[in-house]
Amino acid sequence: MLVTTKSSNSKILAIVIFIALFCTLALYPNVQAENHGVSLRIIEKTGDSEREHVYLLNKYPLEKITVEATGNILTVKQEDVVVMRVILKSSYYRIECNNKTFSKVNDKITFDLETGEQEEITIKIIYEMVTLTVDPIFKNVQVYINNIPRKSLKILKGRKACWAIDKGVVVLGQGFFRTELLAEKTSECITVDDDTIVKIKWVESPYVNTFKYGFLILLFVAIGEFAIILYSRRGKSRPENGKS
Repeated sequence: MLVTTKSSNSKILAIVIFIALFCTLALYPNVQAENHGVSLRIIEKTGDSEREHVYLLNKYPLEKITVEATGNILTVKQEDVVVMRVILKSSYYRIECNNKTFSKVNDKITFDLETGEQEEITIKIIYEMVTLTVDPIFKNVQVYINNIPRKSLKILKGRKACWAIDKGVVVLGQGFFRTELLAEKTSECITVDDDTIVKIKWVESPYVNTFKYGFLILLFVAIGEFAIILYSRRGKSRPENGKS
């Protein structure tokens, strides 16, 4: 009976030690992060959508960090040591941090951040957006921008965008007055740096024009021949009337 009691006590003690060790290991990273780390949140805002990245920086001997943005690369430095580098979506943006807005000067943004007792630093990158609009002229022509069925779309400034229309031929009128218009371009990829409007240019089909003009020429020739025949007959009938 004594052996059984000692065995059960040992099991209980082992379970208690295991639970205490597990809780210590589970809480240790959070304690370390709270005491020895600074959470750096980088938020990329594209139009109405946002994407967030979270990084953990060593707090000691971290007194300040330097943020540099050149082109499409964001760099975070501690003194002269690069601790983080992020590739951005575009080269056109502004940065908001600590209720301040930073814009590019000579194609570069540089500022220092005092960490102090902060546990979290948030850097917000707001990309510049431009609008690409495609005007097909005719309502029954569907427009696609970047494979999206839209006639107007906001895109990142400086990015390449592709547009296309679903038909390159438009028919107007009926019968002899039927006209076919051909689109000079049905698709194109362009780099958009500013708000841009693309108007589709339409030209008459050369085949329809050839048929029309050929038919008109034949019609005028036939009318001319008919007029000549009538005139010649009238000319012959006049002398006969004079003799009688």
